[in-house]
Amino acid sequence: VYVHEWDDLLRVYVVFGDMPDGAAFHALRFNYFDPVGRLSVNNEDGVDRLYWEAQVPMGMASPEYLRDLCDIAANQIENFALTLAGDKELETPTNLYPGGDPERDYAALKSLLDQSGLKYEVFDEENFKIPFDNDVVVWLMTFNGMAYVHSYTGGIPGDDLKEAERLALEMLRFNWDDPLGRVALDDDFDVVWEVQVPISYMTPDYLYILANVGSNQVE
Repeated sequence: VYVHEWDDLLRVYVVFGDMPDGAAFHALRFNYFDPVGRLSVNNEDGVDRLYWEAQVPMGMASPEYLRDLCDIAANQIENFALTLAGDKELETPTNLYPGGDPERDYAALKSLLDQSGLKYEVFDEENFKIPFDNDVVVWLMTFNGMAYVHSYTGGIPGDDLKEAERLALEMLRFNWDDPLGRVALDDDFDVVWEVQVPISYMTPDYLYILANVGSNQVE
């Protein structure tokens, strides 16, 4: 696991290796189950290389958060290799999540939203709706002790499977340049931009940044 500062971000990453042929869909699906990071692709001298990485603003980083990210990084690269080989089903790695009380976490998120200055609506007992002027709606909810910030962009594009696979690879390349979040495929194969942060590490400023980044990235 490597750690460095990049463009005012604390970046934790693992090099998986050359991007396996035909694995772009699988990588995007795996992202949907990842607690804090993402699989991304960078083209290096004409070769696509697959990485697991997580990034947080340096101002939001702490020794405890760094340790959590490194522990998850070491587990997730192994989990992806096992699922890619067919030795393990895609599943939420609940042991890598902090866990928490849903009602308490919901109240904490509402307090953070009130302090952030974001315009939002209480959508239901689980979700907050944050509309933006660019017609992008960002959603916020709790999940296993995480603040889950996400926005849907529609179904997987492409006129056929070959084109869809090519575009899935482009989404992984898009992840490489994303400052904080990731593109993933949910259980219905809808494309979603998302980021998860342990609620204990969340601040009003960080939440404001994440929601705005999500709106811009979806657009």
